[in-house]
Amino acid sequence: KADYKVQPGDAREDSPLWKPDKFPEVLGFVDGLKDICEKYHCTQPQLAVAFLLARGSDINVICGARRVFQIEDAGGRCGAGRERCEGDTGSNGKDWPVGSRGGTAMKKILNEDTSKVVEEMLSGYLKAYERYYDRVGECNAYLAKRRRRDKVALIIGGGSGHEPMFGGFVGEGLADGVACGNIFASPNPQLITETAKAAEQGKGVLFVYGCYAGDNMNFDMAEEMCDFEDIKTAHVRVRDDCVSAPRERWKDRRGIAGMAYVIKVAGAACDAGLELEEAVRVTEKARDSIATIGVATSPGTIPGNDKPAFELGEDEIEFGMGIHGEAGIERTKMQPADKLVDRMYAELKSELNLREGDETAVLVNGLGSTPLLELDVVYNELRKHLDMDGIKVFDSEIKTWCTCQEMGGFSITFLKLDDELK
Repeated sequence: KADYKVQPGDAREDSPLWKPDKFPEVLGFVDGLKDICEKYHCTQPQLAVAFLLARGSDINVICGARRVFQIEDAGGRCGAGRERCEGDTGSNGKDWPVGSRGGTAMKKILNEDTSKVVEEMLSGYLKAYERYYDRVGECNAYLAKRRRRDKVALIIGGGSGHEPMFGGFVGEGLADGVACGNIFASPNPQLITETAKAAEQGKGVLFVYGCYAGDNMNFDMAEEMCDFEDIKTAHVRVRDDCVSAPRERWKDRRGIAGMAYVIKVAGAACDAGLELEEAVRVTEKARDSIATIGVATSPGTIPGNDKPAFELGEDEIEFGMGIHGEAGIERTKMQPADKLVDRMYAELKSELNLREGDETAVLVNGLGSTPLLELDVVYNELRKHLDMDGIKVFDSEIKTWCTCQEMGGFSITFLKLDDELK
């Protein structure tokens, strides 16, 4: 109610979020929650509340179904928090698994305190490749040392746990910098803003990221913060998972392995010296010419949890599963490689309306634990279909680029090309 007065008992005074002077302000935003949920394609009102709490402060709130479970500082480092509880949800809308390290924990090569896993991972990576990267202060973010000057800056980012996506796509002809969130969690607005400020050169900043509620909200808030710094910005949300939502709801589709191609095109456009508006046009053209479909054969496990992110029977697979374990379109029994490819190729060909004479770039992407031998077999079956239908392959890759920890399975991405995108 508009005239409600906040009482001291309404929140724990020892809570990191206890700021009595802010609560009346937050209550005044209630009427705007519906607009926020619609703007950012967010189906979780509690997540919108969390972002409202964090707006204008130096914290990032990761929200559970019943309560906040993690607090970050502006640099993306974890602070106060608690174990996740059953029913908690992350930005992908799925239930987080219950558990903590110890007992029957999944076998992972990590230290005892898994809350620091992203900081430790980044520290190791940047020490190994310090000749290529500069860290942004003490933040979980870094820039390419050899980036071109006097151009639009390209910043990418998203949750960690999908390596080498996103951090592996920073360099010449790719992104200028990356903002790294915690495991399966968007980087917070302040972290994104600091990365943009460190990279921008007066020509504007282009943000490229996957279409997820948390990323949509945090990057949009970062753009507002950049605007206060007189930094011109634009964004392109990648939505290549063609079975995650029907065509009439294409704006709700998720970004998965096709992000690699969009980042490559965006990086080339920025390095070519295009103005921000033109770089956005070319990047959106690539985004709208991509389709991806995946199949999961086994689950991955979030660091620090006893249980996997989802469950599959020993003889089961799931078509269309997302890179956080989001539900797919069909769960069925395991099938031979040629049968899997038959189904996935038909979906992609229909989605992009591919015809004889069209040219494509093709990516067969491992989801984490699938061996290269098996991915090669998949590509062999895929190429039979393409050759039979007269669809030309301009470029092809068999890589493990966008993962979900040790998830088994693969995805196939087609980028329909014209002369400009080539």
